[in-house]
Amino acid sequence: MSSITDILQYILSGITIGAIYAMVGLGFTMVYNATSIINFAQGEFVMLGGMLGVTFVGALKSAGLPTYMAILLAFLLAVGTTTLVGIIMEKVAIEPITHLTGFHYAAITATVLWLCRAVAGWPLVISAPVAVGVALGAYALLRNKVIESMKNPTVMQLVIITIALSIVIRGIVMFTFGKDPYFMDHFLPEKSISLFGAAIVPQTLLVLGVIIIVVIMVGLFFGFTMTGKAMQACAFNRDIAKLMGINDRSMILLSFAMSALVGAVAGYVVTPITLMDYDRGPMLALKGFGAAVLGGLGNGYGAVVAGFILGILEALGTGLISSGYKDAISLIILLAVLFYRPSGLFGSAEAARFKDF
Repeated sequence: MSSITDILQYILSGITIGAIYAMVGLGFTMVYNATSIINFAQGEFVMLGGMLGVTFVGALKSAGLPTYMAILLAFLLAVGTTTLVGIIMEKVAIEPITHLTGFHYAAITATVLWLCRAVAGWPLVISAPVAVGVALGAYALLRNKVIESMKNPTVMQLVIITIALSIVIRGIVMFTFGKDPYFMDHFLPEKSISLFGAAIVPQTLLVLGVIIIVVIMVGLFFGFTMTGKAMQACAFNRDIAKLMGINDRSMILLSFAMSALVGAVAGYVVTPITLMDYDRGPMLALKGFGAAVLGGLGNGYGAVVAGFILGILEALGTGLISSGYKDAISLIILLAVLFYRPSGLFGSAEAARFKDF
């Protein structure tokens, strides 16, 4: 029989993991509102933020920087790099292709060269010709069919592309950083704080503080800036927004950049509490999607609240029932919402309809 203190401890643990689900759900909402697609690579942004953060903090400390400076600078580097990944993802894979540019072939060449060197272990004298040959072959074989099929991609095609991109990112991270989980020291003293008998580490309070700041800044951006209002207009109706002179392609690119930024921030601050590894992204994406649906797909604040609800319910179920049902609890909640209330807790019936499905 669990005591009140145990239940409170489970709730506090759920708040921590719920903060991650909230940020992933918020990222889903940004991309969905701008593009009508579900970006299943959103979990990889969280993973990248954590993995890159550990790497940069270690490198900067080894270079002799004080701990606090290393943490701040590594935060900027990790979040900035992950945001750049989100931008490249949108430009290369999501934006409708009217012609294959030199950038696309350079990306193919660089990717094949990296695979030959890092994965196959071939010397540069062999890897370089192979990479160039593959790029030339891609030019000869793909330029017509790929262009024709991707001039007006469907929502389903774009969703499948995001799944494929998540697999690619996960593979690159696995070969680059390995399969072992990464650990980062707490940014604050690790001595626990007692709260009505339950223990909470200061890092958890930092996570909550950062999440609150991010949500407030996102709210201010959408509510009080012209760019934010333009993004809201695109979310409401892209065709009308274009008639009003809004560049919808720029808004879509910005939505991917912001979703990557939000995910990276969450991954960076939560890694000291929960270990981070290359394979963490898919489950985070699935649970973040659950938070987005539970909150009302398209409702950013609803996704944040639903993320915390999902995290708390998962922690309570894990503690009171069995840890073996940890992931099943979230999936059951997601299925129940999809079947019985597809509009979510805070969404309308109209918003429940997938725009192009």
